Amino acid sequence: MRRLYTQWILAGLGAALLAWCGFLLDGCGAASRTVRPDSEEAPEAAFEPEEAEPAPEKPAPEAKPASAPTPAAPAAKPAADQPLVASDACMPSLDRGVALAKNGDLGGAEQSFKAALAADPKCFQAENNLGLLQMRRNNYQTAADHFSRALTMRPDYAEAALNRAMIYALEGDARRGVLFVETVLAKNPQSGPLKGALARMLVAAGDSARAVETAKQALKANEQDVTALMALGWAFYQQGKQELAAMVFKNIVAIDESQAEAHFGMAVVAKRQDKKADAQQNFLNAIRWRDAFPEAHLNLGIYYLETEEFDKAADSFKKAIEYNPRLAEAWLNLGAAYAGLGKEREALDAYDRAEKLNPGLKELNFNRALVYFQIEPPRPANQTPQEEVRYIENLSRRLEMAKGYFGKYQRDAGELPADDPTGDYLKEIETMQKNNERAVKRVKQRQEREEQKRQDKKADAQQNFLNAIRWRDAFPEA
Repeated sequence: MRRLYTQWILAGLGAALLAWCGFLLDGCGAASRTVRPDSEEAPEAAFEPEEAEPAPEKPAPEAKPASAPTPAAPAAKPAADQPLVASDACMPSLDRGVALAKNGDLGGAEQSFKAALAADPKCFQAENNLGLLQMRRNNYQTAADHFSRALTMRPDYAEAALNRAMIYALEGDARRGVLFVETVLAKNPQSGPLKGALARMLVAAGDSARAVETAKQALKANEQDVTALMALGWAFYQQGKQELAAMVFKNIVAIDESQAEAHFGMAVVAKRQDKKADAQQNFLNAIRWRDAFPEAHLNLGIYYLETEEFDKAADSFKKAIEYNPRLAEAWLNLGAAYAGLGKEREALDAYDRAEKLNPGLKELNFNRALVYFQIEPPRPANQTPQEEVRYIENLSRRLEMAKGYFGKYQRDAGELPADDPTGDYLKEIETMQKNNERAVKRVKQRQEREEQKRQDKKADAQQNFLNAIRWRDAFPEA
C-alpha cells in the first residue's frame, strides 16, 4: 500500500524554516509546509515559553509602551550588563505559565503570563510568551504586538527579535525577517544572542553560507550559545554537510541534554543517512524531552506507517494534532493511517480536516483516490446473484471515484516526476473496471441460465400434468 506525502519535517531548511524561539533553555523551533515524500521540511515549534531566572538586585529601566509592530527596532538600549531575567514580582506567575505550557495547558499558561504582566508591567518574558501562544493559534498580528512590546521593554531581547522576524517568514518573507533582526542588531552591535538570532533567520532565508559565518561570530562571544549552535547545525545540514551537522547537534546535547530540537536534528541527519533505527530513537528522545513537539510525533508516526504499524502511527499523529490541531500534514498522515486500518470514513474525515486547514494540499486528492482504490467493502457471504451484481457495481462506482480523484490530482499537480504512480493506477483502474464489467456479465448470464432452468422445469411439470390428465381425466390432483 502506498502512503503518500508523509512529511519528514526538519528544522532550518531554506524559506521553510518558519521557527520561533521558545524557552530560553530550549532554543528555537520551526514550522512546516507540505513537501513530497522524499523531501525534508522544517518543523513548527512546540510552544516553549521562556523560563524565568532570579531577579537582579537592580531593576531594569522602565520602557515606553510598544506601538504596532514594525520592522524598525526600538531606539532605546539597555545597560550592557543588564541580565535577561525576570523581576521577583513576575517570576512566580512566569514559572507557573512555563510549567503549564510544558504540560500542554496553553489556556492556563496564558492566564499565568497575563498575571505576570499584572504583577510587573515590564515583564518582557511574559510578553514574549504571550506572543508565542498567539503564534501557535496563527494570530500573527497579535503575536507581533506582543513581541514588539517585549522589544520595547528590552531592546536587545534576542528571542523576541527572532520571534518577530519569524512572523515575516511564516507570512512568506524570510528576507524581511533577516532585515528586521539586522536592524535590531545594528542598534545593539555587541549582542552575541542577536547574532545567533540573525544566523537562525539567515538559515530560514536559505543563506546558509552567511548563516555559518554569523553563527561563528556569535559563538566567539559565547561558545555555548544554543541559538547560534542550532543555526550552525541547520546551516551545515542545508549545505549537505551531514557529519558536521550531526557533530553540532551532538555538541548541543552535550551542553544541555534537554534540548529537544538538537535530538530532532540528530534524527533528521540520521534519516538522511538512511540510519532508520538511529533516527527513530532520536525522535523518541526529542519527544522525551519535549512531549509538546508535534513534528517529532509526526515523524515518528511516519516510521510506523512505513512498517505498517497503523495503530501506533495513528496514535502518533493524534498526539501531533493534540499539540497543534492546525498541522495539516498531521491530519493528512492520520488519514493514511486510518486507510491502512481499513477505516474508510475516518480516513476521509481526516483528509477533509487537512483540506480545511490547507486547501492547497494537492496530495489530498491522491490519498482520497487511494481510499476508494484500495479499500474494498466486505463481501457478504452467500450472496444471491442480484446481491453479487450490486456489490460488483458498487466496486465499479468506487473505482470511478478513485479515477476522478487521481485525475484531479494530475491536473492540480502539473508536471509530475517520472516515478509518479498515478498513470499506473489509472491503467489498473481501467483493467479492473473491464474485469468488473465481465464479472457482472457472467453473473447475469449465470442468472439467466438458472432462470431458464427454472422455466424449463416449470414447463416440464406443466406438460406432465397435462399428460396425466390426458390418460386419466378423472384425476383431481392433476
